Amino acid sequence: LSTQTMAFSLMAISQYYDGKKPESVKFSYVWDGKKESIDCHNFVFQKDLGNADRDNIKLQFKNESSGALYVRLIQKGIPVEGEEKARNDNLDMKISYVDMDGKPINPSRLKQGTDFKAIVQVHNTGVYGYYFNMALTQIFPSGWEIINTRLLGQNNESSSADYVDIRDDRVYTYFSIDQGKTKKYIVLLNASYEGKYYMPAVSCSAMYDHSIGAVVKGAWVEVYK
Repeated sequence: LSTQTMAFSLMAISQYYDGKKPESVKFSYVWDGKKESIDCHNFVFQKDLGNADRDNIKLQFKNESSGALYVRLIQKGIPVEGEEKARNDNLDMKISYVDMDGKPINPSRLKQGTDFKAIVQVHNTGVYGYYFNMALTQIFPSGWEIINTRLLGQNNESSSADYVDIRDDRVYTYFSIDQGKTKKYIVLLNASYEGKYYMPAVSCSAMYDHSIGAVVKGAWVEVYK
């Protein structure tokens, strides 16, 4: 769903339920061996289970009401450096790094002051037809500086995009891509600050369809004097 479709749907639902009182919702759950019973008189109940301090903690849920209940378990966090999971789900994504003459380079170790390009190629594998609302997220190491070619009035030969948001340390690119087609996005960079830095994973996915997406794992990089 688009954000507009979702908003109108929620408006319609809120008007339908305006003034209605929900029946008592009863359920119990067991988290990390601790049981809690809930008797709720709202349509929605939320509970923060906190951080899991060990692996393989089980969550058990029992509906003690007469009607159906819908349970959502939402987990969030930051992947451990170097342990992100690569994926190519109905989308192929490749990343290459080249010097200003287009020759491939190894980004893991760059001399301070080097200008180079990060090239991301995204290919629609053709499984689900035309892909709308694609979002490409590139976060660069702290030792690299983004050279904003738009401020210089230059064309970096990237494919067309719906919107490109260039920030201090990252670039967000939003686009759509036809079935079987490939789009290429180029970011001009400079190895500016000496040291060792972590380059986070690069991800691209459909904003409203989690079955379409690709991730290239992060890596450590070095800028030497």
